[in-house]
Amino acid sequence: MNLLPIQDEKFPFLVIDNFYSKENLNLIWKELDFLIDKVRPEDKVVAQRDGKPLASVKRVYLDTLYNDRKTSNILEFFPSQLYNDEIRDTYVDLVPSGINFATSNYDSTQLSYYENKDGYKPHTDVFQHTALTWLFKEPKKFEGGDLVFTQSNTKVDCMYNRTVLFPSWYYHGVTQIKMNDEDLNKGFGRWAITHFINFKTFMMEVT
Repeated sequence: MNLLPIQDEKFPFLVIDNFYSKENLNLIWKELDFLIDKVRPEDKVVAQRDGKPLASVKRVYLDTLYNDRKTSNILEFFPSQLYNDEIRDTYVDLVPSGINFATSNYDSTQLSYYENKDGYKPHTDVFQHTALTWLFKEPKKFEGGDLVFTQSNTKVDCMYNRTVLFPSWYYHGVTQIKMNDEDLNKGFGRWAITHFINFKTFMMEVT
C-alpha cells in the first residue's frame, strides 16, 4: 500500500493506492463477477434534493445480502486492510475528527456499479467516515468516475485499487461516466466498494 495524505487546510483526506494485494483482488473479482446481476437501481434510497435522486447508479448492500460476513471476500478482507496501525495513525494525525475513526465500532458496506451516463451529484453521507475503493476491468473502458470534493474544489482521479478515506460530512460527488456502446452491459464499468464507518452507542436495558 502507498499512503498519500492530502493536507488541505480545511478538508484533508487520505488516499491509499494499491489498497488490496493481488491475491485479495483475485478473490474479490470472483465475488464482483457473481454480484454483477445483484446490483440494481435504487433511486428511493440515494440522497435526494427537491424530491429528485442525486445519483444514477446500481448498488447492493452487502450486509443485507450476506448473513455471515465470512462468506464475503469483500467483507472479510475489509477490517484488516483498513484498520491497520499505519492507516489509523496517519488518518488520526491528518484529520481533526480522525480520532472517531480510531474508536469506531460499526460499519456498513455498499457495492455500487456505474456505467455510461451514471454519476452522483454532490452530497454528504450520514456517517462519521467514508472509505471508497475503486475497481474496474483493465484496460479501462470508461472516462470519468472521478471523486470531487466540492468545498475544496479537489478532484481525485479514479484509479484502479485506489481507496479514499474522508469524513462523511465532506460534500463529495462522482463525475459522469462515459463509455462506448459496445462496452456496455459487459461488466466494464466502475465498481465502488463503500464502507460507511461510525461509532454506535449501545443502550443497555436496566431492569
